[in-house]
Amino acid sequence: MIEDLPLHATAFLILFARVGSVLMLLPVFSEDAVPAQIRLFAGMGMTLGLWSFLSAKVIPIADVTDIQLAGILVAELLVGIGLGLIMRIMYQAISIAGSL
Repeated sequence: MIEDLPLHATAFLILFARVGSVLMLLPVFSEDAVPAQIRLFAGMGMTLGLWSFLSAKVIPIADVTDIQLAGILVAELLVGIGLGLIMRIMYQAISIAGSL
C-alpha cells in the first residue's frame, strides 16, 4: 500500500493537470473576482472528488521516465486547455446570442 504512494501521487498530478487547466479557463473561475487561491483549492477539491471514482482504475505508470511523464503532463494540460476554451467559446456565443 505505502509502496504504491508515488504511483498514486503521479496519477493525481496528471489528473490535476487536466482539471486545473479546465478550471482556470472556465468563464466563472477565470474572472479577476475569484482569487487564484480559491481557484487552486477548487481545482484540488474537484480533483480529489474525481480521484475517489478513478483511483481504482489507475493505470500502472511505474516504468515511465521523467521525459515521458513531462510529455503526459503537457498532453493533459493541452486537453484541459482545449476543453476550457470550448466551454469559454460556448459561453461567449450564448452571451452574444442573448444580447441580440
